[in-house]
Amino acid sequence: MESEVERLVQVRTRELEAANAALRKSEQMLATEIDAAQRLQHVATQLMVAQGTEALHEQILDTALAILHADLASIQMVHPERGTTAELKLLGHRGFNAPGRSHLAGWPWPPPKRRGPKLPSGPPERHTPHDP
Repeated sequence: MESEVERLVQVRTRELEAANAALRKSEQMLATEIDAAQRLQHVATQLMVAQGTEALHEQILDTALAILHADLASIQMVHPERGTTAELKLLGHRGFNAPGRSHLAGWPWPPPKRRGPKLPSGPPERHTPHDP
């Protein structure tokens, strides 16, 4: 009988250890999400009181890198006034070497078909769950 009690205690101990490990992982994920939300809130606040667009672009890049745990990032703006094929202007970057930066600058917009599908224009289509 004593061995049965010991076995039950061991089983329950393993269950509690697994539950505690899952709780710690969940707490870490929540802390990461809270940090990301706070970073985004800070960037949004900066948008309202922006002192300079260059500093804001740098802050957006830093925030995106931190949230995505990325090594590379760039921020670009479309120049539609360049005619039917607009151009992307590189506003800032992180982690790109000189050849990489020159590759990012001056991309045509919309991109040629070989680079992917054309982005939709106009409002998004709305579908109900009953649409085929």
